[in-house]
This record gives sequence, C-alpha cells and structure tokens, in this order.
Amino acid sequence: MTTSDTISVAFALDPSVGDLGDGILEIEGLLHYDGETLQLEYRTTQMSLKQTPVKTVTLDASRITAMTYKGGLFWAKLTLFSNRLGTFEGVPGEHSDRLVLPIKRQSRAAAHNLASLFEINRLPPPPPSTLPRQ
Repeated sequence: MTTSDTISVAFALDPSVGDLGDGILEIEGLLHYDGETLQLEYRTTQMSLKQTPVKTVTLDASRITAMTYKGGLFWAKLTLFSNRLGTFEGVPGEHSDRLVLPIKRQSRAAAHNLASLFEINRLPPPPPSTLPRQ
C-alpha cells in the first residue's frame, strides 16, 4: 500500500465518568492503516467545551495478531488483538491484549474493509504450485 492507499476509520468512545474523573467525556479519533503501521489520533472533549490536544499513537502492524469488525443496525465496533499486554497501554478503549473501538456510522464500510484487508495481508503467500507444467 502507498500513502495514498491509507485507510482511515473514525471512532468515538463514550467512557463512563467514573473511569476518567469528573465531567462528561467524549473521545473521538481516527485510525489510519497504511499496510505497515496503524496510527491512532484522538482527543478528549469534556462537556462539549474543553478539548485536549490531539494525541497520536503509532503501532507496528506486525504486533497486531488479528482485527475483527462486528456491527448491527445501531452499532459497530472494530477490535484489534495483540499477543502482548502492553501494546495498547494508555490508549482509550484498551482491554489488556485488545483495543475495542466503537465505529462511527459514516466509517462502517471503511472499518469492514480495513478488517478484511488487514486479515488478507496477514495470510502467508500461497505455496508454489505442485501441478506439472504443460
């Protein structure tokens, strides 16, 4: 994939107030995948007024063991899995060895395509043909 082939997916988290302190918080961001790296850009908004600066986290795609997309009529989520506990440390939506990102409606098709492309890129190359040449 080239830079122009980067897939971007918008996500939004609505964490519980007890998890992150006082005030109503929203976390919105973008996940970018270029074939080799995953980049998360996100910021926190408190009570629709105060925004934090954009934070960027870059992950080597080789540390991600799987990526799944699941969705229904009113929801969709993209889940990234890792074989190391610290891969997603400090990233909103992390749960030890996985990162769960609720996907915005307008990015559902892109998220589905991203998960499919990621899994295809992880497949080993097919073995050489054992059929005799004609």
